[in-house]
Amino acid sequence: MSDLGIFPPASELFSGLDDTAGCLRHLVRQLSRTDALLWCGRLNLIVSNPNVPEPDAQIYAVDKFYPDLDDRRRLNRWTKAQENPRAVRPFFRAQLLELASWICAHSEDLPGDGETFEQPRNRRLFAQAAAVAASVWAERVYPELRVGGGEASEARRRAMRNLRTSFMENGRSALPRLALGRGWVLWSKWVPQFRPDVGQLFQHLTGMSLEGYFHCMAALFAERVDIRPEKARLDNRYSGLFNRTFWDSAPHMAPVFDRFMQLEAFTVEEISTLVRAADKPGAHVGLFLKRPVLQTGDGRAVVLDPVSFVEHASVGPLFIMVNGLRDPKAGNELFGQFGQAVEGYVGELLSRRYPR
Repeated sequence: MSDLGIFPPASELFSGLDDTAGCLRHLVRQLSRTDALLWCGRLNLIVSNPNVPEPDAQIYAVDKFYPDLDDRRRLNRWTKAQENPRAVRPFFRAQLLELASWICAHSEDLPGDGETFEQPRNRRLFAQAAAVAASVWAERVYPELRVGGGEASEARRRAMRNLRTSFMENGRSALPRLALGRGWVLWSKWVPQFRPDVGQLFQHLTGMSLEGYFHCMAALFAERVDIRPEKARLDNRYSGLFNRTFWDSAPHMAPVFDRFMQLEAFTVEEISTLVRAADKPGAHVGLFLKRPVLQTGDGRAVVLDPVSFVEHASVGPLFIMVNGLRDPKAGNELFGQFGQAVEGYVGELLSRRYPR
């Protein structure tokens, strides 16, 4: 139960706001699209980081986006009035991804983009939009929980579906370094036992090697995913943002990383076009899962959904290759071979842990 969080409704914190889609649309239209999306990623890197204690993550976010003292007082009063104040989460992963999708759908780059969040007014607007986005997310994910009547088994079925969706969209990641190690062992040791040509297949379909893919992922894990509030406060270089200068010390990796970004990143224009074309609540979940990195027109980038990015250390190469295979039968075979590799990997762990 200690993992369950609660969020404050916007209507309780900001006078004149209500927790509706119309209000959220009005707020995000006042935000500059690229700046706001980059901040969704920067905050998500902290609030979704399993290495950062939850109170530290929330303090950092509130310090950034509650510049008005009266807003902070209302937040504090609401928090203290809850049965478990430590469970209050003004900012959380699913909310920030929901907000990012609404920004993609309804915001445009405004004059001064790149510096608009230097103004306290815009940071407060972002906090207001995030608070409304939390309620809009909950309305989408949990609508059936409010439906009464019916058999208990049917009520449980509805609740389980809602809770599974919530967990998928709001869970934290494994520790990045452990996920990276597990992924490398799977793809360098176990998958080749069931698909000996997997390295050549990946190279053929992507134009880069599996080793190059994991080199790029390891560099980002080390430098741009494990973001700590204490460093992010001091210097933007430790806030999760990166660009081509990231590889200045290893120029031979720059072309490899360009190919990696083509596989793992959407540009702001690409993701905005896709969200608008989908025109469906929740459509962003699959898009951010497919490519969890965001790249701007001027070359800046951030990991928008770090949880999905960490999961790519294990399953990223699989889905990249399956999407590149034209024959569905070949894709199914690859899924089966990956499943056998996972079974072998887990079996080895169990045999070491319980040798008798």
